[in-house]
Amino acid sequence: MDYDSQTREIARRWRQDGFDCQFHLDAPFQEWRDLRDARDERVHVLSGRLMVEIEGELHFLRAGDEVFIAANALHSSKAGDEAVALLYGYRENPKADN
Repeated sequence: MDYDSQTREIARRWRQDGFDCQFHLDAPFQEWRDLRDARDERVHVLSGRLMVEIEGELHFLRAGDEVFIAANALHSSKAGDEAVALLYGYRENPKADN
């Protein structure tokens, strides 16, 4: 699947908000556990299904869904039974009020 135009539009929008934008592909059932990042993060699902837990709250994401993860929030994710194509990005220049 070609994500070029969709990815460019999301990257443009995220850059306006001070985020970078990178493509990632998780294998089926891939898990990332107990992560904490020093910067705010965004995740946008392009295809597949992704469960994201942020500070104990579950989010079930499908293609087109996006989630915000605040800096230092404990979070984990798990792909569904098919590969998950996603975009993720970190705030490049944290705002003074965050």
